[in-house]
Amino acid sequence: MKIKGKHTSPDDANIAIAAHCLKAMSHPLRLKILCILGNDAICVQQIVEQVGTSQSNISQHLAILRPVKFAENEEGIILKFKHKT
Repeated sequence: MKIKGKHTSPDDANIAIAAHCLKAMSHPLRLKILCILGNDAICVQQIVEQVGTSQSNISQHLAILRPVKFAENEEGIILKFKHKT
């Protein structure tokens, strides 16, 4: 990596974080979910309807996206997820 004329070595911790995030996005269905979410909060059923798979499948993929902060739960009557900005 080159920053302002200096060569730097990538930090192993940052590389591990980036790899973890890329792994979370590596499934086509999770990429599709992220595209659907954009910056909007929507209920899981809306994701199910737009993706065309089961609610349990969507929930499994959201469980992978949550720890890397790509999706978060919102409090309320309807469970919602949104892409964290």
